[in-house]
Amino acid sequence: MFYKKIIKNFEHWGKKAQQLPLRNEEIKQNVVNSLQTTPKRIVERRPNVLRWLIFVTAPALVILFVFNYWQKTTTLSTTQYSGAYEQPTIRETGLGLQSSVNIRDESGAELAKQAMFETDINMPSVNYYGAPDITDTREYSKINANFDIKTRKVETFYTRLKTVVHGYGGRIDNSTVNEKWARISFALPKNSYEAFADEVRGMFPKQFIIIRENSTNLLGQKQNIETQTKNTGVSLATIKGNRENLTKVHNEKVVSLQKEINRLNNLIYSLDQQKKTVSSTDQEALDKLNDEINYYSRARTIKNQSLANENTKYQKNLVEIDNQIVNYETSLDNLNKQDKSLINNIDTVNGVIELRWVSIIDFINLYIPIYKTVIVAGVLIFFGYILFGRRANTIELP
Repeated sequence: MFYKKIIKNFEHWGKKAQQLPLRNEEIKQNVVNSLQTTPKRIVERRPNVLRWLIFVTAPALVILFVFNYWQKTTTLSTTQYSGAYEQPTIRETGLGLQSSVNIRDESGAELAKQAMFETDINMPSVNYYGAPDITDTREYSKINANFDIKTRKVETFYTRLKTVVHGYGGRIDNSTVNEKWARISFALPKNSYEAFADEVRGMFPKQFIIIRENSTNLLGQKQNIETQTKNTGVSLATIKGNRENLTKVHNEKVVSLQKEINRLNNLIYSLDQQKKTVSSTDQEALDKLNDEINYYSRARTIKNQSLANENTKYQKNLVEIDNQIVNYETSLDNLNKQDKSLINNIDTVNGVIELRWVSIIDFINLYIPIYKTVIVAGVLIFFGYILFGRRANTIELP
């Protein structure tokens, strides 16, 4: 308004005078000088964006953290039924030893009881849980492995892992799969396990795979089998010795009885011959010879009966001893089978591969855990506020 007024005054004056004043330049310079002002610093504050960012980001991160924790808790509670790996249990059955793993589905129902090794062995009971003697430093390590894998391609890796198991000379004992969960129970030769584990480990980033191994020294079982084998061998040798002694005593008795029978036969024959030489009128001599013949005949009958009884008794005892020998030999054969089965079991690695589907949040969290993200974001926001949020932005006006 002030500037417009000056311009109108000059315009009015110019039209009236129709000429420049004599001191035009001086007056113009004085006017211009009078209008110059000293620049003044004016402070302008912009809206504090970081402050609002803190108010919005902090609750969002807290909600994200709580959601992530809830999701993990829910997954863990579900896994207690669907993914819990149960160690093989060894038990004695009527057929011998049997080891099994209980497999359950997501609802907790038992799907199958997969036998890992079983031997048709009927043998004396063996205590497999005794502590081995510390002086025996042998190791018969049985390895069980559990592969816990997280992925977004459950079905694809399920097929690939089955192929890898077969490629290392292993077998699939049980398998199940759906879109978000898969389980493979397998057995591998022990000498192929390390290469197999390295290949599976290389298929996934280290954050996505956990391998748990359980190694148990089965020395106690080995010692018990060895003890049973030794005791059974001693018993077998003893019973065979008894058989030889039984046969020896029997043969001696048979020889003795047969010798006595032969003597009686000779006496009876001699008396029969004497009887032929005696006159039929000598009744007294005939009666005496007849009495002697009857006496020796009765004695021979008794000896024959004794011989028959000895043979019967010997045959009965011999059958019993032979049955015992067969039983001990069968037990030794079964113990040898058990020992071979134990060695085969030790040379086999039994394991379970579990594949679990992960969400995008879990996928990111495996690389950068959520609690670390919250801490880093909070620190950056705090220092950003200190460095930039409190600084005043200034401008200068002419």
